[in-house]
Amino acid sequence: MVTSVLGSGVEGLSRSREGLNQSAKTIANGGQSPSGESLLASSSSSDDKMLSAVVDLTLYEVQFKASAKVIATADETLGHLIDETV
Repeated sequence: MVTSVLGSGVEGLSRSREGLNQSAKTIANGGQSPSGESLLASSSSSDDKMLSAVVDLTLYEVQFKASAKVIATADETLGHLIDETV
């Protein structure tokens, strides 16, 4: 059971890291699409993408911290289980 919880925590860290990277790329590209074409003609679309990416950064940060807490709690629980069986 503890190993599946650890796995879930690690999976959460991985997914949040991927999301953080994607959001950071969107912000770094500013008004550029992935193909390099300027999106400035539709600045509201560009602004929406930037705003969404900033919000996503915050959400992925919270997800990362929660996943780290899951791992820490599972580690602590495993330590208690080992202490009780020894």
